[in-house]
Amino acid sequence: MRMGWNLMKKTGFNGIPAAGALFLLAMAAGGDVHLEDMLTGSILWTNWTDVLTCITVFVVVGLFHIAF
Repeated sequence: MRMGWNLMKKTGFNGIPAAGALFLLAMAAGGDVHLEDMLTGSILWTNWTDVLTCITVFVVVGLFHIAF
C-alpha cells in the first residue's frame, strides 16, 4: 500500500510542471497556436534546419560552460 502511495505522489509531481507550462503558454501572446501544435502532435515533426540550429546552440552553450 505504501509503495502505491509513493508512486501516486510522484505522478502528481510530474503533472505540476506540465500544467504550469500549459498555463504559461495560454497566457502568452500567440500561445494558443503553440498550444494547439503541442496538443495535435505537430511538434514531433521537424526539419534538419531546426535540428542543426539546436545542435549549434547546445554546442555554443556547452563550450561557454566549459570555458567559464
